[in-house]
Amino acid sequence: MRGKIFFLLMMLLCFIGQFAGSVGFLHAQYTKVSKKQQRADFGIREIQVDRIRRSAESGTLSAVEAGRAVSHWYRITTVYSSRPEWSDGVVVKYYVLLEEKGQGEGNTMLVDEVEYDSIPKDSAHNAHIFVHPRTVERYGKPQKVMVEIWHQGVRAAQEWWPNKSEEEWWVQHRPIQGSMKIKFFTPFVLDKNLEEENINIKSFFE
Repeated sequence: MRGKIFFLLMMLLCFIGQFAGSVGFLHAQYTKVSKKQQRADFGIREIQVDRIRRSAESGTLSAVEAGRAVSHWYRITTVYSSRPEWSDGVVVKYYVLLEEKGQGEGNTMLVDEVEYDSIPKDSAHNAHIFVHPRTVERYGKPQKVMVEIWHQGVRAAQEWWPNKSEEEWWVQHRPIQGSMKIKFFTPFVLDKNLEEENINIKSFFE
């Protein structure tokens, strides 16, 4: 009797071990497929860098006030696609290298990110971020831009402006965070041609 009970217990333990191993293998497979799928789910079609002279909606000038050197806002627009029906927690991260100002001062690199929620499936979403005129006056206008899209901890897309470069310049400069603005903090907040997806405001203040 004891021998039968021992045999049954051993069989049960072997079954549990095999089942746990199968679940672990399936989970590992799912994780790999998930990351691959995330990279296929998003793509960056284009990066646009524009100097803005005035608001299209209100007519507000973007130049700084009189008595200083005239500088304007710069807008960086990322046009991207998404394949899932809905996506939350999509992070667009910007690396913006400004031109060198002055002798031997080197370049300044701005780094910021914006998180979006409830992004529907579409081939042409727009994401905007702005460089303040005072930042341009102090450090220089945008010279190079690199944009990444992150989703659930995975880098899903990456693109450069004005063109791709083998040199990873974004790892060679000390980053300055918090110097770029979302549309809400600019004179262009009412401009209808600057519509974008739902920004997670809480994430922007973290």
